[in-house]
Amino acid sequence: MKKEILHPIVLDKTQQTIVDMHSLMNIINIIVSELYFLQINTFFDNELNEALDLNQSFAKDMYSEKARMKRFYLIDDFISQNNLHLDKFAKQLPSDKLPIFEIARDNLRSIFSILKIRITEILNRIDSEEKWFEHGIAQLKRNFSDVFAAIEKNSKGRYKIVYSADEHDENSYLVDLKIQSSDEEIILMPPIMQDVFRDLIANARKYTEPGGKIRAHLINDGTNLTIEVEDSGIGIPEEEIDLVVDFGYRADNVLHIQTKGGGFGLTKAYHLTKRHNGRFWIDSKIGHGTLIKIEIPVSD
Repeated sequence: MKKEILHPIVLDKTQQTIVDMHSLMNIINIIVSELYFLQINTFFDNELNEALDLNQSFAKDMYSEKARMKRFYLIDDFISQNNLHLDKFAKQLPSDKLPIFEIARDNLRSIFSILKIRITEILNRIDSEEKWFEHGIAQLKRNFSDVFAAIEKNSKGRYKIVYSADEHDENSYLVDLKIQSSDEEIILMPPIMQDVFRDLIANARKYTEPGGKIRAHLINDGTNLTIEVEDSGIGIPEEEIDLVVDFGYRADNVLHIQTKGGGFGLTKAYHLTKRHNGRFWIDSKIGHGTLIKIEIPVSD
């Protein structure tokens, strides 16, 4: 059932911060999960506590603007400290545990890289989130392909991300990624909409089993900036479609699914859409998937 979401959502200061930092917190949660994975699979239960404390302290600082900005400007130091803890940990491992460590270390390198990119994006758009900027389409495609690659790597072999129907099987997601505008090389949009597109893609993957399909389109036709992310996943109960944009709300049929986030991706997408005078639709059917569509009028 396709439905335009119209009701207002009001966020207090704490909720606004949680929504704003949603994507970063997901990345930190993935780092922490990777560190726990190392502890459990190497049987060195206490040797990574300093690294865990470091990341949990970083997460806590996201809720204070002053502390958050300090962390952002010192992100290279944060990553270096994590790497020092990992180096120290590796020296204590017996040789038979090193292959496990190297797999996790490789995953963490890619996650740290993504974290730095996200923080750089935030710093670059300070005081300009409402403004529209030109973005190179080729670079955006690489950025989002990197997102899918990181999602695949974090699965530890549980599934693949493929872009060709010939490669698609029951253990992979078939992705149709399209970014286009009337200008073949650049697309005009608010930088924050990259976050929205990423979050919707992550949601689509999260609630779709391997073997499913994800369509992710970002198009500026000169009149509207349109985002469409569609999946072949579990869908949303009809009576809850209006509610899933509310702060922290998760539909009844996904409460059993463990996630790294707090259920704020749709809240963020809807809130930002309305802030840019846009429209927001959800089309979903249980067992058949969900389509999220956003239209934002192009700013002069």
